[in-house]
Amino acid sequence: MNINKNKGIRDWIIFINVVESGSFSLAAKKLGISISMVSKTIFKLEQNVNALLLRRDTRKMEVTESGKVAYEKAKEITALYYSLLEEVKYPSEILKGNISLSATAFICENFGGTWALEYMQKNKNSKILLKSREGFFSNAYSPDFNDLAIKSGFIEGSGLVHHKINPMKMVIVASPDYIKRHGEIYHPNDLQDHVIMKLNHPKIAYPIPLSYNESTLNLDCSTSTGLTSENIGSILQLTLEGKGVCIALPKFLIDKHLECGDLKTIINKWNIPKIPMNLVYRQRKRYSPLFKDFRDFIEEKWNNHNVRKVFPDEEKTE
Repeated sequence: MNINKNKGIRDWIIFINVVESGSFSLAAKKLGISISMVSKTIFKLEQNVNALLLRRDTRKMEVTESGKVAYEKAKEITALYYSLLEEVKYPSEILKGNISLSATAFICENFGGTWALEYMQKNKNSKILLKSREGFFSNAYSPDFNDLAIKSGFIEGSGLVHHKINPMKMVIVASPDYIKRHGEIYHPNDLQDHVIMKLNHPKIAYPIPLSYNESTLNLDCSTSTGLTSENIGSILQLTLEGKGVCIALPKFLIDKHLECGDLKTIINKWNIPKIPMNLVYRQRKRYSPLFKDFRDFIEEKWNNHNVRKVFPDEEKTE
């Protein structure tokens, strides 16, 4: 929804963002508007309700008792407004309309497009907008919030539903050619002597804690030669070319490379913490038939793909 076309709702959305951000500047950044507009909006709201909602000075901002009441009521009003739009737009139980899905570039390129096309072929009256993005909305009231997002971890802020889906199993991989040239790797400590491609991900903390039965260790590899990147495609390609060992890739995203033997997992008995995954969307009292069906479809697709598969090299004893 374009909040600039709905000024009454827009003003309260701005107020909600200010309260949740604790800052005029952060709220302005999240909503893509100027700090001046945020300040004028809050002043106008306070004039309209004849009460001080926010007490601010040059150092801090504090929500007044009136502001706390307004904040809770404003959230209810905006939620009802979104629900109204859905009911007016979709009055019957017909899978018809437009819906968007956000995911990282790698998910979109490898799965998202196929899933969206399959859904539209099954439901001729639906149109899916697939959005590839590495960064996501900050809360439910962000203007760029999409209908449905595949997201790792948990997004702070009210008004959001975090629907758990299967977590991502992470693995350490190398190409058979690299292993042939540099030898088998039997223990995490051996990785210090190798070229390392590290995935930079908000939910992967280095050093990575590894576990094997009752044993634990922290895998750092900070002294190793290599590359760190948030782009899965780039480090995957380098690993396929035999340039080094990759730590760590989402296993189900590279299953096809494991199945055909382009890559093999190493030090398999040492487990990397899985990354929690969610389908994230706005909290509403009523969801359109299309939204509910598409959400369930994406969840099934994700969970069916992100399952445990055992490959020959994983069965070997280290």
